[in-house]
Amino acid sequence: MLGERLLAKVRSLQCWFVLAASSLGASAAGPAVIITNLPAYGSSDNLGGMVLNASPAACRVAVFIYVPDYGWVTKPTCAQPLTPVQPDGSWSAEIASLPHGSRRC
Repeated sequence: MLGERLLAKVRSLQCWFVLAASSLGASAAGPAVIITNLPAYGSSDNLGGMVLNASPAACRVAVFIYVPDYGWVTKPTCAQPLTPVQPDGSWSAEIASLPHGSRRC
């Protein structure tokens, strides 16, 4: 079923998005967010990455996922929409959604 595999791959690309990392500081190269761990669609693994050219203490990463037939949801939760950045610039966010585990904010 090549069509089903292709559809699953397209859905996986549509469902995991990182929109922004906010920073209070600036540098010559400009802040950047790099995804180093992009879980497969349906996986319970965390999304992870690195923030470059910015002070980790001044940064947070905003993670959103798109849930088909539901809409955009902040992760890890609506109450905690920003993911802290570790001193080494790394960050990790739980993005797995249980059937009723995500609510719109």
